[in-house]
Amino acid sequence: GINAEYGDTLKKLHWLPVRSRITFKILLTVYKTLNGKGPQYLSDMLQYSNITHAPYLLEPSTLSKYGDRAFCKAGPSLWNKLPTDIKTCSTLDTFKICLKTHLFKEAYEIT
Repeated sequence: GINAEYGDTLKKLHWLPVRSRITFKILLTVYKTLNGKGPQYLSDMLQYSNITHAPYLLEPSTLSKYGDRAFCKAGPSLWNKLPTDIKTCSTLDTFKICLKTHLFKEAYEIT
């Protein structure tokens, strides 16, 4: 975890801790890619699942921790954990606001 003083400063500034910031960047890339604003090679890595009606992505299996960190695995894994109302935001700006709020509450355990 982060020490209390550092965490309090980040919280007051409304900044995300580094791990949450990385999650934010990955999920922002997934959102852009799913909405036609990302490169084709990333689009090729993301596939919707036909199992549910929710925006759920297929997660490829990996054989190592390094494989788990690859975009093709980490992107869908993080995406599938998001609440549906965030995944279905209609604009990029709305998505960013909702995602940052969600990650901020999660990082600082705010209900």
